[in-house]
Amino acid sequence: MSKPDIEIVRRLYSEGRAKDLHELITGESPFSLPWDQGDNYPQQCVDRNFEDHEGFICRMAEEHLWFVAEFGPSVSKASRHGKYYSSYPEYFYKWLEIGCKRVHQEEIDAYLKTCPLKL
Repeated sequence: MSKPDIEIVRRLYSEGRAKDLHELITGESPFSLPWDQGDNYPQQCVDRNFEDHEGFICRMAEEHLWFVAEFGPSVSKASRHGKYYSSYPEYFYKWLEIGCKRVHQEEIDAYLKTCPLKL
């Protein structure tokens, strides 16, 4: 399995497909591969500096994608049913920098066959 093309992921995000990206990063997409078939996963955390750790970055990118899917890209804070939520764009961009861990190019390719990018 190969790492995804970051520019394609960036385009998906800019085209308003945060929900689809969220499903891919969480493994809930119909295009997701079984967890044991990939190799683009975060490294294990071995120290206490977890905010720069790949696993933490992935988790916060996942939260950001969920937030954008629910509340839109122009909102930074929101509340629903007495709970407060925030967007985390800085972690989304860090996630892109570390290679979109937990997403594979094969998943993106399968997704794009059904849901192509705009020209």
